[in-house]
Amino acid sequence: RWYRHELSGYVKEILLDSRTLSRPIFRKPVLESMVHDHVAGIRNCTLGIHKALSLELLHRHFVDC
Repeated sequence: RWYRHELSGYVKEILLDSRTLSRPIFRKPVLESMVHDHVAGIRNCTLGIHKALSLELLHRHFVDC
């Protein structure tokens, strides 16, 4: 519910950012589809979004610093 409604803007801002999508650890079409489908209510991608957000935020904090 949270990633679909209250945090949908944040999820899109972080996971659909060009920095995130250019990382070799993510496959751009898969990540884009996962975010769009989840926010639209097509499928539940909570676990995948949580994992991707965690990886990206850790990368930004510890690697990109």
